[in-house]
Amino acid sequence: MTPDPLTVTEETPLDEVVRIMETHGIKRIPVMRGDRLVGMLTHADFLPAVANLVQSTPGPSAGDDLIRNEVMAALRQAPWRPRPFNVTVSDGIVTLSGVVRKKSARKAAIVAVENVAGVRKVRDYLSVAPSHPPAEEDFGGGDFVSVEEEPSTADDEPL
Repeated sequence: MTPDPLTVTEETPLDEVVRIMETHGIKRIPVMRGDRLVGMLTHADFLPAVANLVQSTPGPSAGDDLIRNEVMAALRQAPWRPRPFNVTVSDGIVTLSGVVRKKSARKAAIVAVENVAGVRKVRDYLSVAPSHPPAEEDFGGGDFVSVEEEPSTADDEPL
């Protein structure tokens, strides 16, 4: 158990719950009412909501397509662009997701998008990649050790 887990309340907006889960890389989050646990949200809980949105939301407008193309062109030219990245536009609101190498690249991407004509708002779901993998992942975990060669015994011989 995590001693001090991230939690949400019943009133937390859905987009905020998703942002918390994505930012922290968690797949479930406790729902609290005061000091009392009242539920648990998981990724699976979002599938019906997403399916409902897909069925009821019209596709992007021609203006949104134009904005997306201009945003993609602006980011594609930059050496600090997110890799990989995804851009969606709905009613002039641009959502960026992907991975950048530095915080400065994240800020630069947001500024570049804000300067595209027609952009009303930028939703930032970019993640900053760690500068190096954690030590336990460098070589698959554990320390390298040398094993002294021991003399063969009778049970080491082939049958």
